[in-house]
Amino acid sequence: MWRRGIAVQLGALVAIGLSLRVWVLLGTQRLSADEAIPGLMARHIFYAHELPVFYWGQTYFGALESYLLAALFGVLGFHPWLVFAPATLASVALIPLTWMLAEYLGPSPAGLIAAVPVAITPPVLGRLLVNAGGGFALGFALQLTTLLLVMRSMRASSPRFGTLALAGLAGGAAAWVWQPAMLTLPLLLIVPFASVHQFRSTRGLACVTPVLVGLLPMLVYNAASDWPTATALLRKFDQQSLPVAGLLAQIQQFTSTTLVALGGGDESFGGSNPAESVVLAAVLIVGPVLMTWHAWRRPCSVSRQRVTSMAVLVVATTVGLVVAHGGARYLVGVFLAAAALSGATWGLLVQRAPRAGHALVSVWLVACVIPNLAGYANLRVVMPPDHLSGLDETHAALEALEQRGLTTGYADYWTAYPITYVSGEQVIAAPSLPPLYSGRLDRYPAYTAQVDAVADARRLFLLVDARCAAQAYLDSLTSEGATYRADPVARWVLIWDIQPPRGDEGGVLAAVRAAISSQQTC
Repeated sequence: MWRRGIAVQLGALVAIGLSLRVWVLLGTQRLSADEAIPGLMARHIFYAHELPVFYWGQTYFGALESYLLAALFGVLGFHPWLVFAPATLASVALIPLTWMLAEYLGPSPAGLIAAVPVAITPPVLGRLLVNAGGGFALGFALQLTTLLLVMRSMRASSPRFGTLALAGLAGGAAAWVWQPAMLTLPLLLIVPFASVHQFRSTRGLACVTPVLVGLLPMLVYNAASDWPTATALLRKFDQQSLPVAGLLAQIQQFTSTTLVALGGGDESFGGSNPAESVVLAAVLIVGPVLMTWHAWRRPCSVSRQRVTSMAVLVVATTVGLVVAHGGARYLVGVFLAAAALSGATWGLLVQRAPRAGHALVSVWLVACVIPNLAGYANLRVVMPPDHLSGLDETHAALEALEQRGLTTGYADYWTAYPITYVSGEQVIAAPSLPPLYSGRLDRYPAYTAQVDAVADARRLFLLVDARCAAQAYLDSLTSEGATYRADPVARWVLIWDIQPPRGDEGGVLAAVRAAISSQQTC
């Protein structure tokens, strides 16, 4: 009966969490270029049998999500929205994983209390967790799986080689998908592996092998390519570092970003829940102290196991906090650890003082849940539609291109990849125009080479952001004596039907490409 009650509670939270994640996807209608790229990669994996290790243009995000998506394409066929499926499922898996982690740290109802803020996150965090291709949800799910397996192995009376092997495999995959996990992996595995007395035996070495299996794609790729992952990561960390003179400012910024992350927000878009942020920040500091004090006052094997598990979690979280580079989105692991610790802390309080504990827990859950749910009811206010990656606008552009029979052309980064992906590569747009908010970026030069190879100017189109100076491109065509059409399409100006003067096809093509490479109209 007790187990059935837990299953019902957990099942309800998973259903709520899944519903909210789908709600935020449908409500925001976003598909950015960063999300379209793993979908395009999945198409290449399934249809062209390519075997990428990292996402295009990045040597530090493992492409595991694209392989999972390719498998879905194989079963269900190509549907653009499937690109969100792996991240969504991984984000939902964080709910039971956090529940189990909290149950390792404290008494019931630790799991239930910990899982609530993970299931009912603020909308900004909910959208981040279902972000396709970021690797966030999948990477953190693999890290939590590794943590749980390590804790389980440490509680066993004798070494369990199967558990250690699974922990190694999950940890290796986490380090491939989410590079900061590489520094936490040795810390997570050193204690349980050190307890294996037959470590030098064949069986002992066998449980280490899965670590290398998880890391194998990344290791082979780097060994054959002069270790670009290490170079990219060092460059990223160096860009985030500040001189010693700015240490105080760095600490203040770091603290502010961490508080935003604990509240489920983003420093650029807001959306943080202040009550959640304050409580989880306090739990990160007070929780381990209370748990250690409780174990000291009431020493027993269960208390010792909980404190040991807590120590492993705190060390792994601290390392993750230090190595995380950039904004709040990289600190989701800290949020998950704080949620688990909060469940354990509240669970101890309920155990020691049931009436007061239940009352305080109720207040905490109301302060956490109500503002978060209110955000979903006001998605358009909390998360205004992003015109740079609106799915409706992408479909509008595709419809206009298909009506005109256009299949090759130039656009900016945020436009080109969504159009290419949603069309199933029936339309190839090269990301060669300068985007409004960032510099030029081409994550997959093969598309650009395909468009550049077009020898007939009439087959090309330019999709220029309406807020950019499209006239600069028109002037370049006019100077060569070419005629064209320029139509407004959603948020773009579509330049098409480019007719070169007789005998000067090459000159018009050269003018188009010169304008693309030289014009900085945004």
